[in-house]
Amino acid sequence: MKTIGGYDFPETREESINWRPRMHRVALHSKVLVVAKLRYEGAWSAYCFPVLNENHDDESYLWKEHGSKLGEELAKVLFPYFKGIPYVR
Repeated sequence: MKTIGGYDFPETREESINWRPRMHRVALHSKVLVVAKLRYEGAWSAYCFPVLNENHDDESYLWKEHGSKLGEELAKVLFPYFKGIPYVR
């Protein structure tokens, strides 16, 4: 594993089999979430999307279908703990 910004990323196929990407979320409103997801290649990206406010834990995965990718500057403001990890544009 290689460590970037305090997070471990796989370097080999074997390491990537058991590696799970970390996701973090920020609620901008009870019906608007932003999710940031680490990627196995050692980068991250963030997506903003509407939710019904029924259960943010369950709704966090709606970024795949409904998320709009955030620009790097805004994403870095919302997720400062990813400092040092490249943002995927």
